[in-house]
Amino acid sequence: MGTVRIENAGGVRTITLARVEKRNALDAGMLEGLTAAFRQTPPVEERVTVIRAEGSVCCSGLDLRVRDAGTFGAVSIEPMLHAIETYPWPVVAIVQGDAIAGGVDFC
Repeated sequence: MGTVRIENAGGVRTITLARVEKRNALDAGMLEGLTAAFRQTPPVEERVTVIRAEGSVCCSGLDLRVRDAGTFGAVSIEPMLHAIETYPWPVVAIVQGDAIAGGVDFC
Protein backbone atom coordinates (compact mmCIF):
# COMPACT_ATOMS: atom_id res chain seq x y z
CA MET A 1 0.00 0.00 0.00
CA GLY A 2 2.85 2.39 -0.73
CA THR A 3 0.64 4.58 -2.89
CA VAL A 4 -2.12 4.73 -0.27
CA ARG A 5 -1.10 6.13 3.12
CA ILE A 6 -3.27 5.92 6.23
CA GLU A 7 -2.78 8.13 9.27
CA ASN A 8 -4.83 8.44 12.47
CA ALA A 9 -4.87 11.59 14.60
CA GLY A 10 -7.44 12.70 17.15
CA GLY A 11 -10.47 10.85 15.79
CA VAL A 12 -9.67 11.68 12.16
CA ARG A 13 -8.34 8.98 9.86
CA THR A 14 -6.69 10.43 6.75
CA ILE A 15 -6.26 8.31 3.64
CA THR A 16 -3.86 9.89 1.17
CA LEU A 17 -3.42 8.96 -2.49
CA ALA A 18 0.30 9.21 -3.15
CA ARG A 19 0.95 8.46 -6.80
CA VAL A 20 1.78 12.00 -7.89
CA GLU A 21 3.87 10.97 -10.89
CA LYS A 22 0.72 9.38 -12.42
CA ARG A 23 -1.68 12.14 -11.30
CA ASN A 24 -2.97 9.75 -8.63
CA ALA A 25 -4.38 7.42 -11.28
CA LEU A 26 -5.82 4.29 -9.69
CA ASP A 27 -3.91 1.09 -10.35
CA ALA A 28 -4.77 -2.36 -8.98
CA GLY A 29 -2.66 -1.84 -5.85
CA MET A 30 -4.37 1.45 -5.02
CA LEU A 31 -7.82 -0.03 -5.55
CA GLU A 32 -7.00 -2.97 -3.30
CA GLY A 33 -5.47 -0.68 -0.66
CA LEU A 34 -8.46 1.67 -0.64
CA THR A 35 -10.92 -1.22 -0.51
CA ALA A 36 -9.07 -2.81 2.40
CA ALA A 37 -8.92 0.51 4.25
CA PHE A 38 -12.71 0.86 4.16
CA ARG A 39 -13.49 -2.78 4.88
CA GLN A 40 -11.56 -2.86 8.15
CA THR A 41 -13.30 -2.16 11.42
CA PRO A 42 -12.78 1.51 12.30
CA PRO A 43 -10.63 2.28 15.32
CA VAL A 44 -12.71 3.10 18.41
CA GLU A 45 -11.53 6.71 18.48
CA GLU A 46 -12.28 7.38 14.79
CA ARG A 47 -15.16 9.75 14.04
CA VAL A 48 -14.50 10.68 10.40
CA THR A 49 -12.33 9.56 7.50
CA VAL A 50 -10.79 12.07 5.11
CA ILE A 51 -9.66 11.16 1.60
CA ARG A 52 -7.04 13.48 0.13
CA ALA A 53 -4.28 13.35 -2.43
CA GLU A 54 -0.74 14.57 -2.81
CA GLY A 55 0.10 16.86 -5.69
CA SER A 56 -2.07 19.11 -7.80
CA VAL A 57 -4.56 16.45 -8.99
CA CYS A 58 -6.98 14.65 -6.68
CA CYS A 59 -7.41 11.60 -8.93
CA SER A 60 -7.28 11.14 -12.68
CA GLY A 61 -9.38 7.96 -12.60
CA LEU A 62 -8.27 4.47 -13.55
CA ASP A 63 -4.75 4.13 -14.90
CA LEU A 64 -5.53 3.27 -18.51
CA ARG A 65 -1.97 2.11 -19.21
CA VAL A 66 -2.32 -0.54 -16.54
CA ARG A 67 -5.76 -1.50 -17.83
CA ASP A 68 -4.48 -1.74 -21.40
CA ALA A 69 -1.58 -3.92 -20.23
CA GLY A 70 -4.12 -6.38 -18.85
CA THR A 71 -2.82 -6.24 -15.29
CA PHE A 72 -6.16 -5.20 -13.78
CA GLY A 73 -7.56 -8.68 -14.29
CA ALA A 74 -10.75 -8.98 -12.27
CA VAL A 75 -10.02 -5.84 -10.24
CA SER A 76 -12.80 -3.29 -10.49
CA ILE A 77 -13.50 0.12 -8.98
CA GLU A 78 -16.93 -1.07 -7.79
CA PRO A 79 -15.79 -2.98 -4.65
CA MET A 80 -13.85 0.08 -3.50
CA LEU A 81 -16.84 2.37 -4.03
CA HIS A 82 -19.13 -0.06 -2.23
CA ALA A 83 -16.71 -0.25 0.72
CA ILE A 84 -16.71 3.57 0.97
CA GLU A 85 -20.49 3.83 0.63
CA THR A 86 -21.11 1.28 3.38
CA TYR A 87 -18.41 2.53 5.76
CA PRO A 88 -20.00 3.25 9.17
CA TRP A 89 -18.48 6.72 9.69
CA PRO A 90 -18.67 9.87 7.55
CA VAL A 91 -16.19 10.04 4.68
CA VAL A 92 -15.09 13.48 3.49
CA ALA A 93 -12.97 14.22 0.42
CA ILE A 94 -10.57 17.13 0.21
CA VAL A 95 -10.46 17.83 -3.51
CA GLN A 96 -7.63 19.92 -4.88
CA GLY A 97 -7.27 20.20 -8.60
CA ASP A 98 -8.86 17.74 -10.99
CA ALA A 99 -11.03 14.73 -10.19
CA ILE A 100 -11.56 12.90 -13.47
CA ALA A 101 -13.55 9.80 -14.50
CA GLY A 102 -13.49 7.28 -11.61
CA GLY A 103 -11.85 9.91 -9.42
CA VAL A 104 -15.12 11.86 -9.44
CA ASP A 105 -16.85 8.96 -7.68
CA PHE A 106 -14.91 9.36 -4.46
CA CYS A 107 -13.02 12.67 -4.60
